[in-house]
Amino acid sequence: MFYHNRIIVIFVLICSSLNFSCANVGESTQEVGLGSLATITGSISNYSGTQGDMEGWVVLLIDVDTGIARSGTINSQGQYSFKGVYSGLTYTLALLSPSLVLRAVLSQPVEGGLKMYFKLNGQSSIPLLIHNGPGLYWQDYDEIKLMGATFPDSDSDGVPEEVLKSLTSVDLSLTNKTGNDDKAFDLTMTSTRSSRDIDGDGLINILDHNIDGDSSSVGTLFNEFDSDSNGDASNDILQKATGAYFSRGVDWAVVNYHIIPSSSSGSNRSIFFGIKIKSENLANVKSVSIKRLPSLPVLEEATILSASGEASDEAWNGKLLDNGKNDDGASEDGLYGRSVSLKSGSVPLSNQVIIFEVKYSSWTQEFIYVFPPITPVEPEPTYSSLDRSVIFNGETTPPFGAQLSFQWIVKVYNVDSEDNSTIVYSSQALAGTAALFILPDNIIETDKTYTYKVIAQTQEKVPGYSVFNSHSELMDIE
Repeated sequence: MFYHNRIIVIFVLICSSLNFSCANVGESTQEVGLGSLATITGSISNYSGTQGDMEGWVVLLIDVDTGIARSGTINSQGQYSFKGVYSGLTYTLALLSPSLVLRAVLSQPVEGGLKMYFKLNGQSSIPLLIHNGPGLYWQDYDEIKLMGATFPDSDSDGVPEEVLKSLTSVDLSLTNKTGNDDKAFDLTMTSTRSSRDIDGDGLINILDHNIDGDSSSVGTLFNEFDSDSNGDASNDILQKATGAYFSRGVDWAVVNYHIIPSSSSGSNRSIFFGIKIKSENLANVKSVSIKRLPSLPVLEEATILSASGEASDEAWNGKLLDNGKNDDGASEDGLYGRSVSLKSGSVPLSNQVIIFEVKYSSWTQEFIYVFPPITPVEPEPTYSSLDRSVIFNGETTPPFGAQLSFQWIVKVYNVDSEDNSTIVYSSQALAGTAALFILPDNIIETDKTYTYKVIAQTQEKVPGYSVFNSHSELMDIE
């Protein structure tokens, strides 16, 4: 027994020093069969047969069980590569435009329908991909092991119906089906549903705007407005079960988009990016950043916000920091963050993908968020001095389009001088359908000047973080 233990120890040491078939930090072979590690190359062509047309587009390789991704930019010959790929995992593919907008997903035609997942067979390259609108498929998949359910394609458009709606931002309501729709997405059918794809629509959860496939009175209930987005009848935030959470590498990753009106320059728009590294991985992190492959227009000319939330002229380099000075909690607590101001006119697009890149010494992990088809606008509250009521109705002045499952709060400020104000009150969160809120009688003091504003926000996906925050103008309390 003594000699056996020595042999095991020696093997572990060799494995660690040579990085031979060893798991990277945050990816334990005790948890899943990762297989061998390699760089995978591939090429892609559009439907007309031209590879050069795809230059600058980005291919995502996504582990369907964890949501961890690898990205590769397509060159002028239509070629791309993924580094640090494990052969033992189940993957899917997604195609992003040069502006990182999700345009297509893997949907391989097979007998009886479409396959969305695959495994590698230990090869260092994968066959030629064909891009046909919202679908991706291989020219020859003999070397690929197709996995998972087969999704019907009754209208022969090469992509499941609900996937098409998601990628084209068409009405996503599950209640508006017509006779020729693919039938796999009727929620009474469970054969295609799994933890990877809870609603069984063919789109993995990390890419799906409506993970559990439910709807509200106004149609699709996007994840950002759904407190039970995984459909298990329990509040997501109490379970750490929202799409912001990851099982390996990091605890969670959030995008927090703010619209704040400005009397001098219209609306100011800013984004906070935050990602919480798992404690066991923290010592090995070299850098954390938002990846731009090759560019991300919404972040062009972005500048760093100060600790007080003021815009600066300092250009942002894409890095996230853990120094306690960037809305990132305490220094070296594992939360990497950065708040940045966007240039005038910059807004996230529907299906635009944010890629968080965590770099270790010789490899990386990537985590993604996909913006839904929502364009927030500012709330428009009014104030009545008769009963100190703030009146706001999300049904008549909707900040998030048809979505009503949001929350709003009231903040009151004491104006000390023309350039200085102090927050003196913040209300509890109110339902988007609530029509008014009455301020307590101990806030307003005689001979002092006050202003207030309403902030509408989506459901928190991680405690303290919602995806969208839309601020009203500062209004006088008279």
